Amino acid sequence: MVIPDITRRHMAVNIRKFVLQAHSLDELVALGTLTPPAARFLEAAVVSGLNVLVAGGTQAGKTTLLNCLCAAIPARERVITCEEVFELRVPLPDVVAMQTRQPNLEGAGEIPLRRLVKEALRMRPSRIVVGEVRQEECLQGRGKVRNGRRDLPRPTMIMPR
Repeated sequence: MVIPDITRRHMAVNIRKFVLQAHSLDELVALGTLTPPAARFLEAAVVSGLNVLVAGGTQAGKTTLLNCLCAAIPARERVITCEEVFELRVPLPDVVAMQTRQPNLEGAGEIPLRRLVKEALRMRPSRIVVGEVRQEECLQGRGKVRNGRRDLPRPTMIMPR
């Protein structure tokens, strides 16, 4: 929701309706969104622990694809998700979902995405999934992945906005 001074004349409300039509890569194949070879390639990338970046335009299905990729993560792995708004549905037994928080009226209490990513690294995850990367957390995540440190989780799946 935005109010005047940010908008030109009046308040504006944006409602995001999350419609998940697929829960796995196989369902994306059945819907005709992916070819079977593309689905097998993505599944192999996730299972083998490669880093995956999902990017696309508005309403392109980034969140749906990321949810389907998360369904391909082996069940033995610990997954930490960091999001601005809870949208990811990870169907695994060991998942910690974290969400950012805006500052209160006094300007205190903010928990930015960058801090969630930093905290996630301390939680001994097998994987970190970050939804909608927009700011400095992108550089933080890129640096951690690029360094290839053995004490960090293998893959980081991120979805830039």
